[in-house]
Amino acid sequence: VVFAFTSSAQLGGAKATASLNLGNLSLDEDRYEGVEKSPYLFKEFAPAKVYDAKKDKWDSYSMNFNGYTGQFEFAHEGATYELDVTYYDIIEIAKCEPNPDHPEKFTATSVRYEKGVDPASPKTFQMLVYENDEMAIFKKYESKLTERKSTDTGTGIKVTRFFAPMFSYYIVKDGDKNQVRLNKKFVENLDNEEATAFVKKNKMKLNSEKELKELLLYYDDVTMVNSTMAKADTN
Repeated sequence: VVFAFTSSAQLGGAKATASLNLGNLSLDEDRYEGVEKSPYLFKEFAPAKVYDAKKDKWDSYSMNFNGYTGQFEFAHEGATYELDVTYYDIIEIAKCEPNPDHPEKFTATSVRYEKGVDPASPKTFQMLVYENDEMAIFKKYESKLTERKSTDTGTGIKVTRFFAPMFSYYIVKDGDKNQVRLNKKFVENLDNEEATAFVKKNKMKLNSEKELKELLLYYDDVTMVNSTMAKADTN
């Protein structure tokens, strides 16, 4: 079941709440009972900013991203609902504690999802890491439902079900998308001698998102480009 927010503009200036009667459309809170770890991007739901194609802000509730279903979910009065993303182009969730089940090097405390980043899927939200007039870098987060079998003396085979996080990074330049890895070779994608020297001088491994964003901030300074990035994570 999906659900859409309404904007104050739609309601003639009145304070917006929701465009549908919530009724009994909430998600089953016990749907992952017996499964270890969490499929969510963040540890807890957190306040989100949601924008439409005109960059108008829409009212919303605390949100999180479910990597297993690929859906945004929001909490309201003790229940959880899926968001119909048809009407929105940007979703920002900031100052959140990452899911403790995720490798720290792939985590961020602020995320910005945008449509139109991936030329192969322009209507699909992607988690933007960095964007300027020449290129865009985004990452995908998925959570796979996995089984692990082990031998338990006296009871036979024990099956443990758990969510396993998967992160992948992509760069888009000149309309082409390519998957990239977080390592020293990433700087070659910038094709900038000063950026290459910066990595060498600071002995950067570029194997974490934090170091990647430090490099991109420096790249911004030396190239004077207009860019978009969740800079709060570099503090």
